[in-house]
Amino acid sequence: MDWIREYGWFFFIYALLGWCGEVAFAAVKEKHFVNRGFLNGPLCPIYGVGVAAIVGLGVMAGDNVFVLFVISAIVTSLIELVTGYVLEKLFHTRWWDYSDMPLNIGGYICLPFSLLWGAACVVIIKVIHPLIAAFVDWIPLWLSWPLLILFAILLIVDLYVTVSHISKNLRQLQRLEELAIQLREFSDTLGQKISDTTLEAERRADLDNLEEKKKEFALRKAEMESLMKEKMPGLRRHLKAFPKLQSKRFKESLEKFRENLYGQDKK
Repeated sequence: MDWIREYGWFFFIYALLGWCGEVAFAAVKEKHFVNRGFLNGPLCPIYGVGVAAIVGLGVMAGDNVFVLFVISAIVTSLIELVTGYVLEKLFHTRWWDYSDMPLNIGGYICLPFSLLWGAACVVIIKVIHPLIAAFVDWIPLWLSWPLLILFAILLIVDLYVTVSHISKNLRQLQRLEELAIQLREFSDTLGQKISDTTLEAERRADLDNLEEKKKEFALRKAEMESLMKEKMPGLRRHLKAFPKLQSKRFKESLEKFRENLYGQDKK
């Protein structure tokens, strides 16, 4: 059971440090604070899983730094690949995209970043981890387990809230997509009706039908504008945290929301 406690702490500590690193990088790039995590809290689980896995598998490298580098590059790349693929299948969205990078696989991973993760893990294991391991050993058992259980509960709650927000936002995007299609269809129908009514003798039935189409078009447009004005805090945060967030299923509505979001920020 002691190894579960140790690796539990390794996961949370490196997930926190990974989040701190992402936030620092974003602050330098964007000149303001951006929560770069998938979750609401200050954790990037992919970093926690990745480094904890390297700590466990790194023993195979012994004192050979090159072998440790290779193991780190392969393991972190596999974790990033699987995570990106699963997230896309679950939420129909791509959270990062390396398609413009050389030697990439499906846009999920690429050689330059794989080499970067490998080098970073070597530094972490050789320089930082001994300090982390000593800190974990220093925490008394009577405090260690309760804190881990508390952190685990908070993580589960955060994960549930995050997934709930994403699911709600996806339903809103789906509705926006449906409204966009309906508006295009109404626009085509309305244009045809106006053309037919103009060319033909202005029959009363045609005029009544035309007025109904106009009212229906106005209602759909108002509903779409209302949805666009909704804050959708979860989607707003994720778009800022993952600038390359894409969705094949809701491409048009996502881009409209993105334009609306950045338009509001400029005001």
